[in-house]
Amino acid sequence: MMWIVFFIVVGFFAIYVFSPFFERAFRNRRVASASVVQENLGFRKQEILGALEDLEYDYKMKKMTEPDYEQLKEKLTREAIEVMKKLEQPGKSAGPHEAERNRKVHS
Repeated sequence: MMWIVFFIVVGFFAIYVFSPFFERAFRNRRVASASVVQENLGFRKQEILGALEDLEYDYKMKKMTEPDYEQLKEKLTREAIEVMKKLEQPGKSAGPHEAERNRKVHS
């Protein structure tokens, strides 16, 4: 008896989870690639700004030398400026492949 109830609950759950995939409106919906790129750039901007804050904190706690701090701060600042410029120009932002290539080059 317990197994029957279990399978019924699992069946309803499966129907609930997979039903959107069979709806025509769901299958035909596409996400605009430009908005995805903009969203990724926004996330990257937040990551960089957080890294700058962490860098500042580590330097104040004397966890790194001044030359290392200056070098990393300059690198992160340049990257932040580059990302912000791309965010300001939504029509001219880099595609997903170019963004990935840039991330590998700057790492």
